[in-house]
Amino acid sequence: MKGRYDRLPVHRRGRTTTKMISSVRLLRDTLASRCAVGIVTFACGAIVARLLGPTGKGKVALAMVATSLVVTVISGGFETACAVFAGRDAKVARFLARLAYRYSTAIAGVSLVAVFAVRAAGVVPESDTPMLLLAAALVPIQLSTQYLNAIYTGLRRLPIVNVVMVYAWAGYLVALAALAVCGSDSP
Repeated sequence: MKGRYDRLPVHRRGRTTTKMISSVRLLRDTLASRCAVGIVTFACGAIVARLLGPTGKGKVALAMVATSLVVTVISGGFETACAVFAGRDAKVARFLARLAYRYSTAIAGVSLVAVFAVRAAGVVPESDTPMLLLAAALVPIQLSTQYLNAIYTGLRRLPIVNVVMVYAWAGYLVALAALAVCGSDSP
């Protein structure tokens, strides 16, 4: 009795199918992209620590943690819904991508208004305004990235997610390196 796997092309040894080979390649590529992101993240942390010193690094860490907490509360499970519904229909995926951008843009506006309201109320010192602006800028970026990653995962396009993740962190590393070069006293 022939099954559905009999129609697939077979490797020379007759053991592995092309589906299995493509799954192994996807796993290898995902692992490589995660390792690359880890290395780039470590390099970014080292550059930020060198640029800012201990107190500045603490403020940046606080901004990152606050951003992650706000994104977790604001997302409200929308990324899971994006993954599930995008996997059902490509038209729904396009609609969800537009909706995610609109929502992230609205959150960006609310974040900026909140920063200026907190600043006008005198709750935080003026020296902390750049860190507040950093956190306000990171919230919509993290939201839109999280939603798009969920949509592409739902569409089963993991290589796109891996490439976007690596290039985003590489761009961040290049920007930090440029700041380090521009702000240094020696060539």
